[in-house]
Amino acid sequence: MIPIFDSAHRADARQFPGYREPDASSCIYWKSSNEPGKEMNVKATSDKAERKDFSKADEVRSFPKGRLELVTIGGATIGRAILEPGWRWSTSVQPLVNTKSCEAPHFQYHVSGMLKILMDDGTEVLCGPGDVSLLPSGHDAWVVGDEPVVLVDFQGMVDYAKKAA
Repeated sequence: MIPIFDSAHRADARQFPGYREPDASSCIYWKSSNEPGKEMNVKATSDKAERKDFSKADEVRSFPKGRLELVTIGGATIGRAILEPGWRWSTSVQPLVNTKSCEAPHFQYHVSGMLKILMDDGTEVLCGPGDVSLLPSGHDAWVVGDEPVVLVDFQGMVDYAKKAA
């Protein structure tokens, strides 16, 4: 098995939250949660080729003006979010999870639409098609314009939009 980040790319890989040097049989590790007591590292690896299709997702979570399609592959859970115009985390998801701001860290590829992110520290980020974003926990986000946002998240969707217990 070939690691996703070989020795020539390890300096760049270290910027990702929770990164650990890969061993001979692994690909990459990352932290799947920033919640105390829920910190666990995910090892995405497989001894065989695998393929999943978001249109046949393992799980679908719906919330006002959006939905999340989840697939688990190679030991990692990947999410595709479809967010309609008018979607905003603080009005669509916050009532489900009962947190001040989004606590999920994200590592996302933006397929379509424009998404504005406001970090708790006041930093603003605008993401559009072709962008890759790395967001720590502590933010709000909303769709900008009339086009739905579609993004694929490789890190923060395991517990995203799950109703608080």
